[in-house]
Amino acid sequence: MINIFDLKTEFDKNPIGINTSKPRFSWKYECSADIKIKYYQIKVSTTKKLLDKNKIDLWDSGKKLIINNNFLIEYSGKKLKSRSCGFWKIILYSKKSQEFVSNEVGYFELSLLKQTDWLANWIGFPAGRNGKALYFRNSYEIQPNIFKSRAYICGIGCYEFRINGKKVGDRVLEPSQTQYGKTVLYSVYDITNYLKTGKNVFGAIVGNGWYGMPKLIVQIEIVYNNGNKQIIITDGRNNNDVNLWKVSDGPILSNSIFDGEYYDANYEKIGWDKPDKNEKDYIHGKEWIYSMVVDSPEGELISQTMEAVRIVGSLKAKTLTEPKPGVFVYDNEQNLSGWAKITAKGKPGTKLSMKFSETLNEDGTVNQEHLRFALAKDTYIFSKNSKITWEPRFTYHGFRYIQLEGYEGKPSIEAIKTQIVRSDLDVTGSFKSSNPFLNKLHKAIIWTEFSNLLGVPTDCPQRAERMGWLNDMTARSEELIYNFNVSRFLPKWLRDINDSQESTTGAISDTAPFRWGARPGDPVCICNVIIPWLLYKHYGDYRVLNEQYNWMKKSVQYFLSRLNNFILEDSYIGDWAPPLNEAVKGSIGTSAVSSKTPGSLISTAHLYHSLILLTKITDVIGLKDDNDEFLKIASRIKKEFNKRFWDKKSGGYASNNQACNSTAIYMDLVPENRKENVINNLVKNIEDHEFHLTTGNLSTKYIFEALSKFDKIETAYKLLIQRSYPSWGFMFEKGATTIWERWEEATGFGMNSHNHGMYASVGSWLYKSLAGIRHDEDSVGFSKIIINPKIPSQLGSVKASI
Repeated sequence: MINIFDLKTEFDKNPIGINTSKPRFSWKYECSADIKIKYYQIKVSTTKKLLDKNKIDLWDSGKKLIINNNFLIEYSGKKLKSRSCGFWKIILYSKKSQEFVSNEVGYFELSLLKQTDWLANWIGFPAGRNGKALYFRNSYEIQPNIFKSRAYICGIGCYEFRINGKKVGDRVLEPSQTQYGKTVLYSVYDITNYLKTGKNVFGAIVGNGWYGMPKLIVQIEIVYNNGNKQIIITDGRNNNDVNLWKVSDGPILSNSIFDGEYYDANYEKIGWDKPDKNEKDYIHGKEWIYSMVVDSPEGELISQTMEAVRIVGSLKAKTLTEPKPGVFVYDNEQNLSGWAKITAKGKPGTKLSMKFSETLNEDGTVNQEHLRFALAKDTYIFSKNSKITWEPRFTYHGFRYIQLEGYEGKPSIEAIKTQIVRSDLDVTGSFKSSNPFLNKLHKAIIWTEFSNLLGVPTDCPQRAERMGWLNDMTARSEELIYNFNVSRFLPKWLRDINDSQESTTGAISDTAPFRWGARPGDPVCICNVIIPWLLYKHYGDYRVLNEQYNWMKKSVQYFLSRLNNFILEDSYIGDWAPPLNEAVKGSIGTSAVSSKTPGSLISTAHLYHSLILLTKITDVIGLKDDNDEFLKIASRIKKEFNKRFWDKKSGGYASNNQACNSTAIYMDLVPENRKENVINNLVKNIEDHEFHLTTGNLSTKYIFEALSKFDKIETAYKLLIQRSYPSWGFMFEKGATTIWERWEEATGFGMNSHNHGMYASVGSWLYKSLAGIRHDEDSVGFSKIIINPKIPSQLGSVKASI
């Protein structure tokens, strides 16, 4: 009759370590058509036993009317504090007063909400160990009858936590990178099943990651059945040195996100993370020394509530070749992000190396020219005659091909297994059509995103860059939210953007965390305004609008301060990376600046779009004065935009090319009496180019939206399925399995990624136009859904879900 399921707190299933004392609850239900749900009731208790007995000691919402299908309900009970937990259930009521109680029980637990909750100190080895990973350990006596135990831990750049010889959890490359001077993410683990009565050893391996010098902070809190508590921390010399951890280096002689990992088994410390009868060896031995309290990275410690990076799957290579004696190349026939796991035999001193790349040289070896200075190479050295299975810890690569050298004899194709590594987001969208090309395009988009979701939405996974570019996400964010559940992932990245924002001027940076590009960033970097609106519209996340509003407002005000007669002249990225014959030869980004699309047009249009979004946001959160002001400025910008860029003779904007006209249409900058001319010019331009794109990373999204807006679906479809250069079809004809950075097939040194998210932006159009799945403009969280597929005559069918 009815099934209530998928109870979540803060968009997560039974989370431990949430960062708010006002958690929000959500759920799903399925029921027969004769049941009309009208009310809900949430009950929250401190224990499941109390909840089962209907003894509600935290919050009873009472019977509440469901308004606009809102299933994101904020807790409003007794005050919660650090470490507070709750068990909850949902009761639904029909219009006929039928009562339905969820069989499923939800759980949540708060993190350490205040910095003063931390008793631990950061430890490390201040002088560094020449790029090596650091190994930390300490032993403690644990009593029997544990009620609950939690480990709060962060190791930067990235770490692996171990107890009694076992890795805790399945996370890798933890924590996600941040602007460390502002925010540092820690993880919360339930470690009860890892502990035993008596001596226990806690250990951590900490690599360089994105930080560069290993540092560790650990706070373990154990509550026993009798109410006693035990706290274990990383600390300096005090309290009889009980919390004075030991540190050493080990077999990871070098580790780098870009360059790879160098592992020498001769330096392994067998049993270092297990209880030892002679603990003095770890105090007075030659290899271990006392760790030292080191400077904090300064950022606020907050719990990482977004999805962790994990090994989400593995691939066996499709082919194995030997282009040169002793050089073996594995081909996965799929571009991806991750690393290789190898099984091999070797003699003492044997050196195995694995190099990674997306493309091959003419001689069949891997081509790494376009990786800039990234070595993308993992190395293992044998210490004895043995058979090993090994994989790195503190690096990742973007690749299709693996080149193995140093292997004794000839390896089998099973000797190497590719580990697929990414943020473990749920795939929520599916798309399939009667045209295999569209299915291939959708698959390539998904694999491109798989490769570029590692704590931040990166531009590429392979070269010495891998940054969260805001201009790419201006176009790409809607595609991302149609294909994946990003309800926790994108709010984290919004904090990265905030942390990277200039505090006095409000200027945002090109990348977040800010490690590349410029600050102020290019005016097309408006995803900090787009994403909160998308999160609100898709998930009903009202809170994100309030939390982000002042940050958004400041960034827009900065660009407003740069106006010259209501035109924004600032531009150096613009409509990035169009086909080479549409670009300025020799310009930055390997000739990536458009020669025919004025940067001032693109910048002004994006500022206008930001203002329109802010008017919608201020309308929702109730800021009338700001709303009126933004509407007034937007109106003036639209007027001056048309005065400056409208070309009466051509009947289009600026150069009358695809980018100029589609941007003006998409941003709603075209007056009513000019729309017919502009769309007709756009269609004619496409036809004149024989249904080839001339657009860059932004207007490639806008051109399809513009065509659909005026029901030019046949034109849009012919443009989409084009097979010759420049097009997605051209990429596939050349063997692409992910979306390229450039329309050209380029492999040399320069901006030539073969796994890049910005041209994946067309993915949202597949859902919105071909499948016709859209939310009603006045609805939130798809409470009202519009299904209006626009099927071109050449396409038989489309099947999609979100």
